[in-house]
Amino acid sequence: MGLFDRVFRGSDEMYAKAEQSVDEIIAKVGPDAPMNMPHTGYFLACNYAYLGRKITKVGELKEALADVRSMMTKEQRTRDVFLSGIGTAIVVREPIVLGHEGCGIVEEVGKDVEGIKEGDMVIIRPARPCFRPDCYYCAHHMYSYCENMRHLGSAATFPHIQGLLADKLVVHSAQCRVVKAMKPEVAAFAEPLGVAFNGVHSLGDVIGRNVLVMDAGPIGLLCAASAKVLGADRVTVVDIRQEPLEIALKLGADEIVNSKDNPDQIKAWCEHKGHFDCALEATGNGFAAQQTMAMVRPEGTVAQVGMFGTGHQPTDLGAFATKGLKWHSVFRFYTEFGPAVNALESGRIDPLPLLSASFHASECVKAMEAAISPATCKVQVHF
Repeated sequence: MGLFDRVFRGSDEMYAKAEQSVDEIIAKVGPDAPMNMPHTGYFLACNYAYLGRKITKVGELKEALADVRSMMTKEQRTRDVFLSGIGTAIVVREPIVLGHEGCGIVEEVGKDVEGIKEGDMVIIRPARPCFRPDCYYCAHHMYSYCENMRHLGSAATFPHIQGLLADKLVVHSAQCRVVKAMKPEVAAFAEPLGVAFNGVHSLGDVIGRNVLVMDAGPIGLLCAASAKVLGADRVTVVDIRQEPLEIALKLGADEIVNSKDNPDQIKAWCEHKGHFDCALEATGNGFAAQQTMAMVRPEGTVAQVGMFGTGHQPTDLGAFATKGLKWHSVFRFYTEFGPAVNALESGRIDPLPLLSASFHASECVKAMEAAISPATCKVQVHF
């Protein structure tokens, strides 16, 4: 059982063991050692930063341990967030630093690194496959499914891989793409755009096709922009919120429909076995997925970009079963990263209409509050 598990479970005995672990760390490196070494205490420090105070020395870990324990045992909502899953196989089991979309300025490189130098701005690909020859998926270039994947800001492995919401971090050179003349606020969109490119890629050739995008959230909007750039003749975006639908038009969508205000249009598109050649479903909502399948013509493809939470899966698969549809799940991306960066660097896709606000890291709480607002599309944090 790890240090955090001991704290989470809350017994006095387990807390004492956790405190002993912290004492051992302090004894090993000294109380004044800077918090920059990859031991368990570092992750505790990251979570303590979430509480509102930054730890700079190892000696401060003991106080942090007490505060984290108090938060976990007294604040039930916070404990539930850390210990529950989100309807997937990925469950948060220890405090985790979020963040898998970002860029940064290189301060130091390893002696064997080529093509990247101090001062370069790099866009960070959060996924790092193992590339081992005995890994079936890496050997077959199916990198997104690597069984040894390390993904920034992910709870898929334990200990968790800490994310990009940090002023400094170490990444592999294979995760970095140097860009010369790109605004950081644009560069930070490369990761979600890679997901969108993967979604469109899974549809096959979209040139000249009539494409539906279900969702006007950040991923859905980028799916719409990607489909248009990659050759779709018409792109239609459907959502229940009008404000983000207006952003879709700025990103190249040909038509927008508010399904809440105009259900008759949705019904019309379901007639005659569908209206669209293919679709990207990015809501992760079961009812929306059912509507999407009903609106796609027989033998069309639906790219399932959104992930279903528990209780939100589609319950009626009649359209899928009777129209010969292909339902393609989309998980992360890999080879699409380069083309996504190219689209941003060339200006073929301008993601900035999605950016609702940007906050300095010192205002992280305000950023989180803004991010959960229904009026917000995308929020960024800068250091």
